[in-house]
Amino acid sequence: MAWPTTPTMRSSATICARDITPRKQVEQDLRDSESSIRRLYQIAAARQLTFDDRLQRLLQMGCEQFGLELGLLVEIDDRFATLPDPDPADYNGGMAAVGDLQCRVVGIFHTGDRAQMPSTWDWQAGDRFPLRNTIFQIAVAREEPLYFESKSLAQLGPTAVDAALEIEAYLGTPITVGRRGYGTLCFWSNQT
Repeated sequence: MAWPTTPTMRSSATICARDITPRKQVEQDLRDSESSIRRLYQIAAARQLTFDDRLQRLLQMGCEQFGLELGLLVEIDDRFATLPDPDPADYNGGMAAVGDLQCRVVGIFHTGDRAQMPSTWDWQAGDRFPLRNTIFQIAVAREEPLYFESKSLAQLGPTAVDAALEIEAYLGTPITVGRRGYGTLCFWSNQT
């Protein structure tokens, strides 16, 4: 249809636009979250898989989900029950009770080429190492997840994290079984 115009008439249009990018991002995040939950359930419910196979797949999924290079399930030896509440100002001060407790690697997953990983990450399931002055000592003493994107900004104290582990970004949570501390599930990277 054509509108007649005269020299005194002006044509105009009103255009209304609305940026729906944030809404689309929320919808995509929801789809991703649902997909992750579905994948988690499929792994956990897969009866044909052994515990070790399930654990490997869960650690791989965590590494992919969080964008971190290493996933570990670490158990504290049988003598471990609970750690004293750490003093946030000095993690070494509140951790004397750990004595000679040992950690045991239950499961481990590396992304990428193992040859390019720091040598301190060359653990295998069953390997043991001392709990004292490790990131695991801090993680199991907390009642909530421990996470940081940069060790230099984490405010953990200068000797709280074993520098040899080459941890830069970290996400870990304590695991309790029947009110007893079991260990920690954690993911980390040597890059920010």
